[in-house]
Amino acid sequence: MASNNLWKIVNAMQEQGEITPREVRALVDCDCKKANRLLEYLVRAGVVSNVGRFYHPVYRLRRGEINLKPIKPATEKPRRQRVSITEQCRQNWQGYQIHKIFGGAKS
Repeated sequence: MASNNLWKIVNAMQEQGEITPREVRALVDCDCKKANRLLEYLVRAGVVSNVGRFYHPVYRLRRGEINLKPIKPATEKPRRQRVSITEQCRQNWQGYQIHKIFGGAKS
């Protein structure tokens, strides 16, 4: 699933046409290594291609469909009910024996 940063990069490339790692750093507000990793991920996913030179990369969108999955909306996870250790110990015989020893310590 694509992150918000990847979609920012793709949207900026759709507007401008080309983007460099330096522009990605300013856009996403990250260091140069993360900017390069984000662009490498987009290259591996087949969304962009490097049309620049080795030490001066310039990335351009490929023609066709963008192969990034959309971001799923956040859903709330149901909260699990906490079970006390004494309740869990009462579920089996070994736990019962331990509870007999340490159960009185809980006040």
